[in-house]
Amino acid sequence: MKNTIPSIFTAFLSLLLLSGLSAFGQEEDSLRRKGDYFYSYPHKFAVRLVYQQRQLPFILDPLPGEGRAVYQSNSRRTFGVGGSLFGVSFTVSFLLPESLQRHSAQADNSIKQRDMRLNAFHNRFGVQLDRQDYTGYYLNNVDELDSGWQDGEAYPYRQDMRVKRFGVGVFYLFQPDKFSYSAALNNKKKQHTSGGTFFTELYGGSLLISGDSLLLPSRYFSESGAAGRVEEVDVYHGAILAGYAHTFVLGRFYLMGSMAIGPEIQRRNVFQENIPDADVQWSAEGRMQIQAAVGYDDHTYFWNIAYNSQLQQYEVNDLGVSVNTNGIRFLFGRRFDEFGFMNRFRKWRFYRKLRGVE
Repeated sequence: MKNTIPSIFTAFLSLLLLSGLSAFGQEEDSLRRKGDYFYSYPHKFAVRLVYQQRQLPFILDPLPGEGRAVYQSNSRRTFGVGGSLFGVSFTVSFLLPESLQRHSAQADNSIKQRDMRLNAFHNRFGVQLDRQDYTGYYLNNVDELDSGWQDGEAYPYRQDMRVKRFGVGVFYLFQPDKFSYSAALNNKKKQHTSGGTFFTELYGGSLLISGDSLLLPSRYFSESGAAGRVEEVDVYHGAILAGYAHTFVLGRFYLMGSMAIGPEIQRRNVFQENIPDADVQWSAEGRMQIQAAVGYDDHTYFWNIAYNSQLQQYEVNDLGVSVNTNGIRFLFGRRFDEFGFMNRFRKWRFYRKLRGVE
């Protein structure tokens, strides 16, 4: 399976070449409509393929004190599809089978990890959902903790370490006539004039970090006090965010960026060694989310490369916890003219109303 990544990039470059060649000789046709900021395609449908590579690292930092534990999992490959149904554009991706993942000789291949991401957009509204469940982590900074560790030696591997994360965000765009996530991330339509909008988002979710023993390895953190006795951290959180998103259009290419910040309420359940009951803590913190994408669209072929990052930071029982969800997504697609039974649907008033087709 070592040729998986080169094959993907070969396909990507081939599609890029085809998209550039197909752009020559194209003319305005009746199957697309030009508005003030967007082209729409009421008589076309599109096929989209999604490839995504994600990580879920975290850092444990005793406070006060010296040293930290940096845990890193292998990056996980996900594959998915996208579509547009009744005016709602969506993409969904799932974890690839274990046979297509990277493995280490230290890792237990029987461990099952789960990873899913969904986004769906319609006019002013959008939903983004994340679910990750990773088991098995490497202590990635052992060189900082053990002066006797030599380059080339195996990194300590904790098969018991688990991070489980769930998050869902619902957002509202104030000026959907000037900016569209559907265009930037799913290519449901094509933006031909640069524009942006402010938006607001409600976000909620949960995070679990646990192991069969202490989170901080006692070999290196035997004198960390309360931080060294933590076995599990379970956090539930909800936030109200405000942000701005903008797409810059350069011919057939575009660049999108968005950032949102806001207050977050957290409930933290902390389990410590030899204490059966959780220490329940409430806190108000800040939250920041960043998304960026670069893409190409020539009305027929399109692609985009998107990056997303969410940083979550907590301080529980003198232990600083930092979890960074990040990933890069590649989307490739092509639009086709509707045919056959699709044309029959257009006679249905309900269908026309939902898609906004006159």
